[in-house]
Amino acid sequence: MKRILQVITLSLLALFLVACGNKNGEEDKQSAEKVKVAVVGSKEKELWEYVAEKAKKENIDLEVVELNDYNQPNQALVNGSVDMNAFQHYAFLKQWNEESGENVVPIGLTFITPLYIFSDKIDSLDDLPENGQVIVPIETAIQGRALLALQTAGVIKLKDGGSTQSSLADITENPKNIEFVEVESAQAPRMIQDVDAAVLNGGFAEDAGLAIEDNIFTDADYLDTIPADRYNLIAVREEDKDNETYRKIVDLYNSDDVAEKMDEISPGQYYPVWERADEVDFLE
Repeated sequence: MKRILQVITLSLLALFLVACGNKNGEEDKQSAEKVKVAVVGSKEKELWEYVAEKAKKENIDLEVVELNDYNQPNQALVNGSVDMNAFQHYAFLKQWNEESGENVVPIGLTFITPLYIFSDKIDSLDDLPENGQVIVPIETAIQGRALLALQTAGVIKLKDGGSTQSSLADITENPKNIEFVEVESAQAPRMIQDVDAAVLNGGFAEDAGLAIEDNIFTDADYLDTIPADRYNLIAVREEDKDNETYRKIVDLYNSDDVAEKMDEISPGQYYPVWERADEVDFLE
């Protein structure tokens, strides 16, 4: 009888320990901090889902929210729908803050997305004909960058050396009298055959079926000429700029394995810049 009681006691103790263990496991799982990050585009989502897997090991439940256009992520951030976003460069964020009266702040860097010049007619920008036509983005947020690329390539010269705010009006030298055709970035890839060359965002080019390696020029070969305000970043609400969990997510992103994942997802589209964080003056 004594032996039976001992067995029963031990069995009950084992069940109690298992129950406690399950309870503690559930509590640990429930204690994972939930964070939402907004991105634009399926490739960005894929990259951030990789970061989310890393975050799980840090007890962070990172949900990646894919939005459809560049007008949504900052608004989603300020209205509390998400906690972070990662889709824009600093020049875009600065302009958005000025126009909206909000104060979204950057807490980390991600990458540079190169611009590419494609042509169906020439193999080099040196072969641009007199009075030729070149497509440039109509969007002010990227036109200056495109003009800087053309200046780097020797096609034009810009007033005071140019900047990300440069426009067609700032062209001071145009030796071949090139006509610059302003087109929305999303539409430009479909018009390459109508002009001598086109300056394109790599993502739009790839979406249109163009092979990145077929470009005749890219500013990816001249990364030092790309101004720091064109570095893409991770942003949060101002009151969250010192949030330790958000800062941890930045650290998880800023790693060699994420850089490798970028190249795996879309070769030639992403160039990490987080190692230059100490060189910029806009990070919180």
